[in-house]
Amino acid sequence: PNDPRIVAQRGQLFTWIGKADEGVAWIELARRLDPYPADARADSLGLALFCARSYAEAVKAYKIIGDPNVSHQANLAACYAMLEDGEAAAAQVSKVHELGPDFSVEQFVNGLPYKTDADREHHNRGFAKGRLDLAPTFFPARRPWEWMLRRQKPHLEFGSASPHRPFFLHATSLTSLSIDAPAAKL
Repeated sequence: PNDPRIVAQRGQLFTWIGKADEGVAWIELARRLDPYPADARADSLGLALFCARSYAEAVKAYKIIGDPNVSHQANLAACYAMLEDGEAAAAQVSKVHELGPDFSVEQFVNGLPYKTDADREHHNRGFAKGRLDLAPTFFPARRPWEWMLRRQKPHLEFGSASPHRPFFLHATSLTSLSIDAPAAKL
């Protein structure tokens, strides 16, 4: 009960199932249990606060993060947009494009484990208000293996099918992926 990692995970779970206010309370408890380093769990707190519609506090949480990644910048842009601060949102959007030129709103939001579509739509609204919906989207959502392959190399081939490797994995372009099973032996 006093392990801050477990307490924070409980807060994340509450956030994902649509009870963001409870999630915020649990994540704040985890931060009190283990206050060092200062940015520990700030990203979880920021997301929970965003989902709880406490955008100003979410901005403060995201600002604590020492080296924000593209998802932190994107969520910060959504927070600023929901606060009607277009200038700050635009600055964050440019950071998102700089850090992740292949960032896709659809891929990002569909990858979040929200239980309800209302929470997913709320996140989409924040991105749309921040004009992150104009980010490049050149790959379909809900196909994470394509994204991972693209992050490593644009063209991959892993040998041919054999008894020891029954599948042939081939990604010929940035938009296609095929996994072919070898023909059955007669």
